[in-house]
Amino acid sequence: MSSTPSSTAPADSQHETGRAAEVDVATLLGALEDDDCRAILEATSEQALSTSELCEQCDLSTSSAYRKVDELTEVGLLEESVRLRPAKAHTSEYRLAVSKLEISLDGGQLELSVTSRQGNPPSILAD
Repeated sequence: MSSTPSSTAPADSQHETGRAAEVDVATLLGALEDDDCRAILEATSEQALSTSELCEQCDLSTSSAYRKVDELTEVGLLEESVRLRPAKAHTSEYRLAVSKLEISLDGGQLELSVTSRQGNPPSILAD
């Protein structure tokens, strides 16, 4: 992408969460433009994975995986939960938080519509 919109777009009220009412479109598109971020989104679409599992599946260094997971969680594309492990330290795991993402141009303004995954409470928008 040569240029990325820098405006914010109102969230569809059906999909709005308590975290925020607007998404920075440029930040979201930046995350989707990144090959490693897309690989993480694909890997977490079927099952929740820990950061170390994402390192293995997506061929990422540990530091890169943590940076990408933070970025994707911040824009609301991933959701974090805790994997309980008896007799071991619990670990965070990440799962794709959305089932549909649409970007449209209406009257010269970018609009973003996000649908959370079926069965998951909405957790998609971030400041």
